[in-house]
Amino acid sequence: IIQKAKNYVIEHYAHDVSLITVAEAVYISPNYLSFLFKESGENFKDFVIQVKMKKAEEMLESGNYNLNQIANVIGYKDGRYFSQVYKKYKGEKLIECS
Repeated sequence: IIQKAKNYVIEHYAHDVSLITVAEAVYISPNYLSFLFKESGENFKDFVIQVKMKKAEEMLESGNYNLNQIANVIGYKDGRYFSQVYKKYKGEKLIECS
């Protein structure tokens, strides 16, 4: 079940990947999905952020995208919010280059 949930997140990271939507996709309750993640040593929310940040890092490394474009692709509302999440995740501040 956990692997199916993780695959769902990886395939749909740019869309709504809330605990509820992922639980519905794997046909279990959100509480049980949360429990299973904790039992596996992970946190659902942290896993979702990790997936999004890995994709963002790929895009940043290419140098072809600005922060707003990356935010849009990974499912965040804007580049500023994405930058805040990235800083918490990586400990590095992103600066938009013109």
